[in-house]
This record gives sequence, structure tokens and C-alpha cells, in this order.
Amino acid sequence: MSSGLDLFRKAELFYYQGKVDDTFDYYQRAIKKIIKDENVTASLPTEILHSPEVAHNRAYPRELLGVDPVMRKDKTTASDAYQFLMTFSPKSTQAFRRFRTDKAKILLKGLQVSAGFTLGLLTWDAGDRVAAMKHYRSGLDLAAEYSGYDNESKAEIGWEAYLANEVQGMKNNMHMAMLLRNDEHNVQLSAALFGDTGDNKRKEVLETASYTRIEADGTVNFARNVQIASDKCGNCGKRDAKMSKCSGCKAATYCDSACQKAHWPKHKAACKASRT
Repeated sequence: MSSGLDLFRKAELFYYQGKVDDTFDYYQRAIKKIIKDENVTASLPTEILHSPEVAHNRAYPRELLGVDPVMRKDKTTASDAYQFLMTFSPKSTQAFRRFRTDKAKILLKGLQVSAGFTLGLLTWDAGDRVAAMKHYRSGLDLAAEYSGYDNESKAEIGWEAYLANEVQGMKNNMHMAMLLRNDEHNVQLSAALFGDTGDNKRKEVLETASYTRIEADGTVNFARNVQIASDKCGNCGKRDAKMSKCSGCKAATYCDSACQKAHWPKHKAACKASRT
């Protein structure tokens, strides 16, 4: 039976032969094999580690699981791979028991951050702005939990430096900047047009006369339906279209139970007053 390294070598061979589908297939197999049966922190083959491309680039991943090939696949063209990617989503409840050591746990956190960014890019390309924002933010929030990913100056050579560079790039990314900035703008637009602040309403699509969206490549698109992340977390202030509501007042919204519990001392009086 082929090892993860064997499958990785085949993927590399197909890549240099220009066989995209075979490359993608074997990269998938290699990743799944390593996660299921092998050392999850295994390094790249020696000849690759010593190559000029890697040896002189501190931000090049040294781990097999850190390889990030660009295969131009999506949910439709590679549904199995997409579902596999979803298991690494920052919000996933999937248990990865083989990532036991501290090094492995840090690697896993990085894979989840990377998955969040990838899902954000895929959903952005699919036109789902709200979902894209959610994935981008979850990736950035998770990266913030480990200084090696959140701060390039504190990142170790290899995978950490690579992902820290990605995180910084995402913070500066035009898509991301527009997503974060436009949430407040679109809620203000909703209020101006319809007297609706958007807060505490599950309004994901806003009907307007027209809406201009400038893409990262400079393309200008016009749309009538604007997706807005209208609900705002009462604790941390983040916006999302699908937050949880307080079961008491049915008005306050939260990211999760942790935010709701943290905000309860401040919300308690208003919540009880709303029910009297």
C-alpha cells in the first residue's frame, strides 16, 4: 500500500506533467493517508527541503500537510474534496485525535485557519458574500489564538511563516476589507431606504434599485439584491446573517453560547424587562 509520501511524489509528478485532475486526486489521497495512518507532522522529502526554492524561503511549508497546491477546484467540480475541506473548517466539530502533540495541535489549528480562508474564497467566487465573510472571519479569529500565525515576526520558519504571511495578506486583502467595511455601510443603507437598521432581523437579502460592487481585480458589478450580514452580536459586535437569538427576549443576537454567557450580566435586566 502506498504511503502518504509515495502519493505526494505521484502528485508532484502529475503536477509537472500538467495533469491537473490527477495532481488534485493524489494530493487528496496523500493528505487523507497521512491524517489517517501516519505522522501528521511529517516533513517534505529531503530533496525538496534542500532545493533552492525551499531552502532560501523561510515561508515555504516544510510539512507535507502544509503543501497548498492551486488546483482551481470548487464545490461543484470536486464535491468530495469540498466536504473533506469542510471537516477542517474553523467551526467544524470534527475530532482529529491523531493531532496529539503540541506541534501537531498547532499544525491542526493552522490547517483550520487555511481551510477557513479557502472556503471564504470559494464562497466569494460563488457569489455568497455573507458566507464568505463568515469563513474569512472565522479563519482570522482562529489565527489570532496563536501568535505564530497572527504575527509574522513570531512565526517559526516553514509552515508558521507561510501561514502568518497568508493571515497578514488576508487582513490586507481588498475582498476582506470590503466585507468588513460594507457590513456597517449596508445596514446604514437599509435604514436610509426602508427605516430598517437590520439589527435583530434575519434579513440576508436587501432589495435595492441598484448596487455597485468593486471586485479585487477592479471589475465593477451591479446587482439589485444585496446580501448583508445584518444581525450584530450583543457581546463582541460582529455581524452575521445567521446568529442565535436570546431565548428570553427574542431580540438580542449572539455569535454563540460563549458570547451570550459573557454578555448576560449586562443583558439580564433588559431581557427580564422585555418579558414583563
